[in-house]
Amino acid sequence: MTDHRLIISSGNERHGTGLFSLHAGSVERIDFLPGAGLHQRGRLFYRIWSQHQYQRAEMLVYDDGGVRSYLRLDDVHTPHDVTTLDDGTVVGVAPGSNAIVAIAPDGSTRTVWSAAAPFDAWHVNCATVHEGRLYATAFGRFDRTFGWNANCDGTGILFDTETNEDVVTGLTQPHTPRWIDGAWTVCDSGSGAVVRAWPDGRRRRVEVGGFPRGLCAVDDRVYVGVSDWRTSREQTIAANIVVLDRRTWNELERIPMGAGSVYDIVSVDEATWGALQIGFGFACRRRDALNQLAMFEEVGVTPVRLWAVGARLEREGCRITIDAAVPAAWTVDDGVSVPCTVTNHGNALLVSAPPHPVLLSYKWFDAAGALLPAISIRTPLPAALPPGESEQVDVLIAAPAEPGRYTLTVTALQEFIHWFDEVEAASAFRAPVAVGTKRKTLQAR
Repeated sequence: MTDHRLIISSGNERHGTGLFSLHAGSVERIDFLPGAGLHQRGRLFYRIWSQHQYQRAEMLVYDDGGVRSYLRLDDVHTPHDVTTLDDGTVVGVAPGSNAIVAIAPDGSTRTVWSAAAPFDAWHVNCATVHEGRLYATAFGRFDRTFGWNANCDGTGILFDTETNEDVVTGLTQPHTPRWIDGAWTVCDSGSGAVVRAWPDGRRRRVEVGGFPRGLCAVDDRVYVGVSDWRTSREQTIAANIVVLDRRTWNELERIPMGAGSVYDIVSVDEATWGALQIGFGFACRRRDALNQLAMFEEVGVTPVRLWAVGARLEREGCRITIDAAVPAAWTVDDGVSVPCTVTNHGNALLVSAPPHPVLLSYKWFDAAGALLPAISIRTPLPAALPPGESEQVDVLIAAPAEPGRYTLTVTALQEFIHWFDEVEAASAFRAPVAVGTKRKTLQAR
């Protein structure tokens, strides 16, 4: 095997994820911080993430001596990728705002590209630079919030951000575009394949199974991160790195990651590898993380994760009350942050930790009382919630796509187990909401 080192980010949650290295067929954990996009330019290495879905971003910048700077990016929500333009400008991809933004050294941002579309309509997610131009992948050119969630088979695109023209179409949930050996190469995540598309129209699919995301070509090998399908009902640690022959694109081996998912893969030199090992100021919970790790080390155990595990709750543990300040009038496709007070009346500690995290969410019912079959955003608890205690939580809620009169139910759920209001009806806040129209013109600027 070629002697080089890969750096791999796992997941976009703080539990059970982290940064890993792959060298000579062996996987080693570097830290427990969550990870999304990774990028190296010269002596600088960039790492971007958010702690939870639709929260603001954080970014670490490394040089040969370790962490050079930490940036809190208040205007970048749920970052999915980071790269640099030819002039060295750092750019991040923010699907919630359908935008790609330039990131200044002080953490301020300016828009490089955006679609005039509702909240997370396109799900633009990954970007790359080829021959001086910035390209990006998106799940599709939709004109409604989570429009891609209903049916995005074949709607995915790779597009030129300068002209807004599609370069590769017919994709399904595409990620990680790379120009490799004269062809665009994209993780077609929703179909379990890597797609190769040449400028002359030729295409080739390389089946890898699972949910491929993260792609890196080094010497005579291509490395693809393959996680469980996104619709899997159980969280596992079954992610793999699939190694392909770069000449034939045949599979050579699969290397188990010991992690739940793979997000990005980059090749680094030994100086950068050394910088990642040196140690750095964690963006948050540094003292807690070190104390927790020391506790494991004292008994000679290597932890799978540092934080509390969300064990399955019995029905007696699924009792809460919620008080919420819900606006009476909304417009279609709004994304509204609703202040809520959540009180735990059950007999269990509520934590937003895998494998079954307790999360705040919502349901929309139409005037006839029928449940709308739409995706609902999950909002984590900011801290463990013991019995008898309350917590303030801003719950992000997406409005229905059609105008009308609705009933909004704000409640909690234990992922893959049950909704709290279905265990006990009182474990929810309900309010009538009038949803009005709002016209938008879909265009890129």
